Amino acid sequence: MISLSNVFPKELILRKVSYDSSEKLIGEVSEKIAEFLDCGIRKENITEKILQREQLGSTAIGEGIAVPHCRLEGMSNVIGAIVLLSEGIEFNSPDGKPVDIFFFIISPIDKPAIHLETIKAIAEWARDKDKIAKLKKAHSVDDIHSLLVL
Repeated sequence: MISLSNVFPKELILRKVSYDSSEKLIGEVSEKIAEFLDCGIRKENITEKILQREQLGSTAIGEGIAVPHCRLEGMSNVIGAIVLLSEGIEFNSPDGKPVDIFFFIISPIDKPAIHLETIKAIAEWARDKDKIAKLKKAHSVDDIHSLLVL
């Protein structure tokens, strides 16, 4: 079973941030992930792969939530970032609502099962409206991270 608290390190939880476009959001989060990994994976590679995946169809799942994701060579484990926007942005959501909660997932290219299990775990976690309400009201990164254990 996937432990979301292991997938999303505290260093990659961003709260109350603002972006005026999805491209800018993806670029800056990709940079933060690349810096955190510090293993030679470049920001541009992450950005390109996520944008390619978004071209196949939006990873927004509705209710203001999206799960942008990709698989990359050079990864050994799944890593993610959570971004809580102060104001939602357009992300081609199926319900037409702006997205203000992003769960970014980067997985090893040679481990598709773990990639899918992680996305499934996020979708199941996010289905709980009480957890989402608590996530939006969280006052700190520690509060957000502790919600992932629930």
